[in-house]
Amino acid sequence: MSSTKKVVSNSILTGAGNGIGFATAVALLKASASLIAVDLRTDKLQGLQADYASSLVVISGDISKREVSEEAVNVAMSNFNRLDSIILNAGILSPIGPVSETKIEDWKRLYDVNFFALLHTIQLSLPYLRSSNGSIIMTSSGVSLRPAHAWIAYASAKRAMNCLCAGLKLEEPEVSTVCVTPGIVNTNMQKEVRDEHENRMPTEQYNWLKQLHDSGGLVQPEQSASTFARLVLYGVPEECKGEVVPWNDLRVRPVP
Repeated sequence: MSSTKKVVSNSILTGAGNGIGFATAVALLKASASLIAVDLRTDKLQGLQADYASSLVVISGDISKREVSEEAVNVAMSNFNRLDSIILNAGILSPIGPVSETKIEDWKRLYDVNFFALLHTIQLSLPYLRSSNGSIIMTSSGVSLRPAHAWIAYASAKRAMNCLCAGLKLEEPEVSTVCVTPGIVNTNMQKEVRDEHENRMPTEQYNWLKQLHDSGGLVQPEQSASTFARLVLYGVPEECKGEVVPWNDLRVRPVP
């Protein structure tokens, strides 16, 4: 990865209200980036505005609705007059459970948030990202790369994301795209797994995830967020464009 920081970095970040998204927002703002932060829950983001009034705009809305992406892009251009990156981090977990027992309506809602929302933001942003030779950075998941009981809905949407990323490399050569797997992160999503889904997955799988938490083995949001921020600030390495890379891959997270 280049050691040269971009002079300008104006970004849209979805799923910015908690976890990896919020930690990424903090990292970017501390690095003097300008940010449009989008989420349904914005309490924590509102708390940042006193310190970053000129560089942070918070939008509360359901990112699966095209008009929310449209608002974010319009605000980015009216406030900052350019767009350098979009970080597509918003996602939901449910339905968790066997394919035979999950509801189609829940699959559709998951795909609306975890996949079709990507298309809305990407389509609306591309004209500006082409002009800035910008980047599209997406939060994928390790389960998109290997089978896992009970996580098939979530994994399949993330795998579709991976395919979208690879295809955009071919179609949009002026824009850098990359998917990042952030590890098993200590976020509300993992808390949801422990609190609500014990009976929806095999016992050994649930116990492994719980033990990982109890032993302090989860990745902290700030760790993976620092990789997302570096990709925004320093660019996507050529060899990673269109690829799925782990958050701690040395190509995107070089040793200091």
